Amino acid sequence: MLISIKEGSFFLSVSPDHQIFVQGVTSFSAREREVHARKNQTPPHWQQGVFVHNQLSTPYFLSRAQTERAIVIGSAGLNSLHLLSEPEVRQLNDAGVSVVWMALPLPSRHDNIDQKATDLMRAFLTSPRSPAHMLFHSDVPRYLATHSTSGRIALQLLHEEETHKKLRQIFSGAVYVTPYLDTANSSMQFNPVKNQIFSSFAKSFSNYAPHETIAGRTYMGIMGRKENYSKHGRDDDSPLTYKQILALQDSSRALLKNFNPKAANAFPSIFLVGDKDPFACHKTTIDVARRMGAEIIIAHGAGHYPMKHAPKLMDAFIEKVDECATRHAKQKSETSLISPDEFFLRHTRPAQSEMADIARLPKRLRDSAGRALERTASALNPLAGILQ
Repeated sequence: MLISIKEGSFFLSVSPDHQIFVQGVTSFSAREREVHARKNQTPPHWQQGVFVHNQLSTPYFLSRAQTERAIVIGSAGLNSLHLLSEPEVRQLNDAGVSVVWMALPLPSRHDNIDQKATDLMRAFLTSPRSPAHMLFHSDVPRYLATHSTSGRIALQLLHEEETHKKLRQIFSGAVYVTPYLDTANSSMQFNPVKNQIFSSFAKSFSNYAPHETIAGRTYMGIMGRKENYSKHGRDDDSPLTYKQILALQDSSRALLKNFNPKAANAFPSIFLVGDKDPFACHKTTIDVARRMGAEIIIAHGAGHYPMKHAPKLMDAFIEKVDECATRHAKQKSETSLISPDEFFLRHTRPAQSEMADIARLPKRLRDSAGRALERTASALNPLAGILQ
């Protein structure tokens, strides 16, 4: 496997079950190298590389804070390289928050992009070999951040029992920026008639991308004219086809059908949405957030990149990450300040609480159990003396 690096080349053999990240790598295939070189507007002070998992690969990006209080780990949406714009990342860095994120795989017209994206995102968020964890101290609190399709994937991962456990152990909170849970203006729940019209149209033009149809160009020209893709490195030459859009829509609706608010609410979460989003249905997102009991901030007049239209949303984002860091520091402080007496009591209470059960045993068994408890207590007493 040939990997193109900024200076020279590097050959790497990757087994199917092996995952690795390579710093400084821009992309793998010739097409990806061309797209990356032409479209990528990554600031020079950001680090970048490629994360590989089970023969799947995707770019990742990293911007460190000088004084690191927390880490935001996340994923950009489809057709975007960057989770946030350069000024937004700088705001987080200035607040003591490092940011590391992956881009969802660059889709081709015939890809099953949903499964690839899910597998890569699961590994990036939870694997010890991910740059999201290998490049940072394990004791720094982590905050999950997603945009668009990656938001739906994150909620989906929280419904997987084993992945849920890992995510809950790793992250202290989450922000979902305009998650794609259904299609704007043709939501099954809020616009059933338009949904039928869109589905019929999309099936008729399944192998076409929206910009290749008159209706698609008209919609994007009217509804999407305020969206700024360039700052997120969007690749206009490899858009999704209607068939792929319908597949993503089906995945989102399957999640909604089997949605478990308890599973999704693994940690404190906040949803940031724009009520003029031309791609993701903000009403569906609000409904899901309310079912979870999560906080919601609606930016009126904002679209799919709401921080562009409502910069104050970044203040809310940073505030939540700061709360996460403060909570983590407090918990760490409380854990490290346990007095010797409290430590001793914590370890002896279980044995003491069993005295009532012992009293109900026959005398011979009662004496044997009593001697066992005495041995346990005598073993703990020297420990208490050492701690004092």
